[in-house]
Amino acid sequence: MSVKLRKKNLAGGKKSLYLDTFINGQRHYDFLKLYLLKGNDAKTKAANNEKLILAETIRANRESEIQFADHDIIPSFKRNADFVEYFQKLGECKGRSALIWKSVLNHLKEFSGGTVQFKNINELWLERFQKYLLKRITPNTASGHFGKVRLALKLAVRDRIISRHPCDKVDNIKLEDTERQFLTFEEIKQLSVTIPEKETSQQVAKMFLFSCFTGLSFQNLQSL
Repeated sequence: MSVKLRKKNLAGGKKSLYLDTFINGQRHYDFLKLYLLKGNDAKTKAANNEKLILAETIRANRESEIQFADHDIIPSFKRNADFVEYFQKLGECKGRSALIWKSVLNHLKEFSGGTVQFKNINELWLERFQKYLLKRITPNTASGHFGKVRLALKLAVRDRIISRHPCDKVDNIKLEDTERQFLTFEEIKQLSVTIPEKETSQQVAKMFLFSCFTGLSFQNLQSL
């Protein structure tokens, strides 16, 4: 485990201060929004020295947070991590259900604007996301999508990114009773050899067959 204070050269001679944290085989970068200015005059040197002292204080605090992680203290750099990015990485490892995770990911990006820190995900945020889903997809599909978010947050607790599951006090989206009609495997095989010649019709037919084997709804496929 190590936390080092580093500098990144910027245009105009400025330098950006950031922390390079290495823990459990993973490296994290945290830019402090502190900048050293170019110049050798007394005023510039004094200002740069103050920023270096502040940056070193932040570095020491970060190191202490990590050292006390065994006492159920979650380091702030983990709570500041991007949930959308974490969710995307989970989805890439889901095999057959990867397309469903991608559909949920697209909704997460649209709802959050592309990013949301773990520390900002609470009961209110989750309830708003539920309402967002219900306005765009069927209740049953929304329930499945929200279930993936719930699972991802559970895994985040396991990975010690957050200390508690924010979904604990959030009700699941209620499923609706639906009357479903099913095709037999032989009927699906027959459809697969009778794909129309028109290009647009071919696309619809292929999407239908794809949904038969994956369980994805037409709305799911449209969002991919």
